Amino acid sequence: MPGRDIPQIDIPHIDKLVHFAEFLILGFLTLRAVKSPGSNISLAKAVILSIIIISLYAALDEWHQHFIPGRTTDIVDFIMDITGAIAGMMLHP
Repeated sequence: MPGRDIPQIDIPHIDKLVHFAEFLILGFLTLRAVKSPGSNISLAKAVILSIIIISLYAALDEWHQHFIPGRTTDIVDFIMDITGAIAGMMLHP
């Protein structure tokens, strides 16, 4: 976050990779929770429900950044969130 007294990593667009990685984990875990052993939900419905949940979370996360000084809402961050989540779901057995 800007303004902190810690060294900043100066790698262009590293934040996009971080968004992707965080949501990759979230996508995997969300699908795992929705499609837990013993659930009667089909994999297709579990994937759709997971995408809806994660999309809402990502949208709200970007929206709330609008109200935080030094932070901005970025549609590319949202796209990286969803892309990472889908990649994480693809890792589900």
